Amino acid sequence: MIQRRFPRLTVLAAAVLAAGLAVPPPAAVKADGMTASGPADTAEPLPLTAQVQAVPASGQPLPALTGVAAPGPLSAPSAILMEVLTGQVLFEHNADEPRPPASITKIMTMLMTYEAVAAGRASWDDPVVISQRAQSMGGTQAFLAAGQVFPLRDLLKAVAVASANDAAVAIAEHLEGSVEAFAEAMNRRAAELGMRNAHFKNPHGLDEPGHQLSARDVAIASRELLLRFPEVLELTTVWTYTFQVSDTCCLLTNTNRMIRRYQGVDGLKTGWTSQAGYGVSATAARDGTRLIAVVLGHQHPEQRFDEAAQLLGWGFANFEAVHLADAGDVFRRVPVYEGSAREVALIAPETYALVLPRGQAENLVHEVVVQGPLVAPVAEGAPLGTLRVLSGDREVASLPLVADRAVDRLSLPGMAWRLLRTMFPWRPPGP
Repeated sequence: MIQRRFPRLTVLAAAVLAAGLAVPPPAAVKADGMTASGPADTAEPLPLTAQVQAVPASGQPLPALTGVAAPGPLSAPSAILMEVLTGQVLFEHNADEPRPPASITKIMTMLMTYEAVAAGRASWDDPVVISQRAQSMGGTQAFLAAGQVFPLRDLLKAVAVASANDAAVAIAEHLEGSVEAFAEAMNRRAAELGMRNAHFKNPHGLDEPGHQLSARDVAIASRELLLRFPEVLELTTVWTYTFQVSDTCCLLTNTNRMIRRYQGVDGLKTGWTSQAGYGVSATAARDGTRLIAVVLGHQHPEQRFDEAAQLLGWGFANFEAVHLADAGDVFRRVPVYEGSAREVALIAPETYALVLPRGQAENLVHEVVVQGPLVAPVAEGAPLGTLRVLSGDREVASLPLVADRAVDRLSLPGMAWRLLRTMFPWRPPGP
């Protein structure tokens, strides 16, 4: 009955269904996976961006992948060289051996302080009352007296520049109520950062049973501090300054001699105790590449600086960091069959960067390989393509590109409406 009265609608519905079914073969991409691979684009120059952001760290040393010869012999019991942007390990030696870290501990103390202020749990103007425990600290200090009150920012500067143990204790007590509670918070944060051999007992680094870090742990904490709070370098580059203590003045001097001896060094922290020996976490930047060199356990103070400089020099001579894309950068738009939207954008799901042997970055090109054809539904974040980064004929990276949004499957009425608009496009009346 209906067919006799509405033959044209029946024909139209059949046409809509035919149009809706005119899709690619079953090998097409679904939202939950990939099958076929479409043709690659013609290689084109890589659109490098200027903004520097962090990418997930890589724990694997790079020289094994590139064939770059290792640096000269080191006498440090433990050492590591890490590129900051990517977290790529360029060189390591006994990097996971737990050792007493001495005042290098204060890198974590500084990180915890910056994070507390950033989270609104503290303010740089907070008045911090010096306790008897803080006053009683030995080793390097700012000679604080119990009952004195200082702004949090002044105490952090004393820690960053002069490695003041009394200031570190005062900060810990202010932020967490006690040294012990602050150490527990340090351990929780270290676990979140993947510092697998770290165990903190105090915020200052004086020898205490069970207080330990590996060179890799130090590099991880240093990287987090530099990436999230680069303003710390304004403190770690101060050579001397006068810290006002009551009616007397205390001249504080930076313990890191590398900031005056080695080009580009602007941090980060030294350490020494009888059990730890001499150590340093040194950072420097050249031509857009920042490195961290950690050496631990030397028996002579100058050896730590010499070998940290040796690692940094080798790293800058052989490698460079290349920032490829920010999270959300669009590389391609592709059609979606049977979708509520006609296309979807292929984006970088996170910031992409590489560390390459020096000189290779100038020759980088990229290809976008689209997995498809694409059939709805498509999930947001579904992997739909690949960014191939090439240096000449050699592929140096293959990075996933994902859907920028979800696309639902078009309903039958929706297909009909789309077909009608295609067959009878509406145009606004002209003058």
